[in-house]
Amino acid sequence: MPGDTGEKNLNIAGNTLPETNSDKSNSINTGETGKPNQETNSMEVHGHDLHKAPGHGLKHYLFEFLMLFVAVFCGFLAENQREHMMEQRREKEYAKHLLGDLRADSLFFAKRAEKMNQVLEEHHEFYKLMTGVSKASNKDILCQLLPIFYIYDLQTTPATYNQMKTSGSLRYIQDETLVNLIQKYYEVRLPRANLGIEVTREFFNNFMQPFLQKHFRVQDYDIVSVTIKTDNPVFLDRNEQSNQELLNMFETYGRQTKVVQDRIIVPTMTILNDLIRSLKKEYHLK
Repeated sequence: MPGDTGEKNLNIAGNTLPETNSDKSNSINTGETGKPNQETNSMEVHGHDLHKAPGHGLKHYLFEFLMLFVAVFCGFLAENQREHMMEQRREKEYAKHLLGDLRADSLFFAKRAEKMNQVLEEHHEFYKLMTGVSKASNKDILCQLLPIFYIYDLQTTPATYNQMKTSGSLRYIQDETLVNLIQKYYEVRLPRANLGIEVTREFFNNFMQPFLQKHFRVQDYDIVSVTIKTDNPVFLDRNEQSNQELLNMFETYGRQTKVVQDRIIVPTMTILNDLIRSLKKEYHLK
């Protein structure tokens, strides 16, 4: 019996220890594994909530799209307005420079017209001298000849227009009538004036200049100051034929000058003055 009791106790003790340890192990495992699972589930729930937008409906997305569209559209309007203001500023700057060029041209044409009128009067006096009853002296001929021994040129200022034309800046001027008037002045009237003056220059160089060099001595006159250096200038090889040749040349030159004056210079000045008035009115310039 005592031996049996010892075996039973040992068995009990041997059976009890594993069961106790197993229970503790189970309880510990159960407790420890349960707590992390709860935390993991809680984190998953909170993480899912963080990715949710504050507004879920279609209205929210439509509102966001509308706000984005309005922002982009307002930016486009602001940029467009800025470009428009810059173009207006460039337009007025070009108008100011163009007006300055046209005023310089107007001053030139006014002085040139005055000079041409004066020369035309001298041509008339020379014609009367050469066709008068009494024979003119060499000094009288040279005195009347020098003032009309005058060559013309065209000193205009197309710098601003040329710049606007090459750069495409004529588009800044919105008034089509004004653009047509500008183009008519620079593209039609000025080339025509150049052509007319070039014709008279060729006649001057081909006929009048050689005649003066052939028949008059350079030591007798000063062409720059239009003065006679001696009381007895010489007219080389003077005869009726040379007298008539001289009259024909200078009268022809005078008539060419009159044509340039009446048909080219005066109409060009009229268009130029109209253009200046239009520019001043359009851009409120002084």
